[in-house]
Amino acid sequence: MTPEAVMTIMQDAMEMMLIISGPILGAGLVIGVLVGIVQAVTQVQEMTLTFVPKILVTVMVLMFAFPWMLQTMVDFTVNLYSTWPGSEADEWSTSTSRHSNSNASSWFS
Repeated sequence: MTPEAVMTIMQDAMEMMLIISGPILGAGLVIGVLVGIVQAVTQVQEMTLTFVPKILVTVMVLMFAFPWMLQTMVDFTVNLYSTWPGSEADEWSTSTSRHSNSNASSWFS
């Protein structure tokens, strides 16, 4: 494997990391700024007031974005394995499709 191929794979992995973590980090940033503005206006400096909204929004965004995040990671991984130099992805896909078309009783015989 050439150094250029390794750098391309690492660059793609970093971009994927940013794309997947972006919605959660962005929502946490927005909520943090809004809570900070509310705290500055009302002069309430309670430490737990900053954490609870961030945690709630992070969990909500994760619940809604998780299917997209999972599909994006699966697509990236499949693409990575299928383009890996010297990979046997075609042989693996034909062997799994052959087994997936058979009935369940053949697995136990």
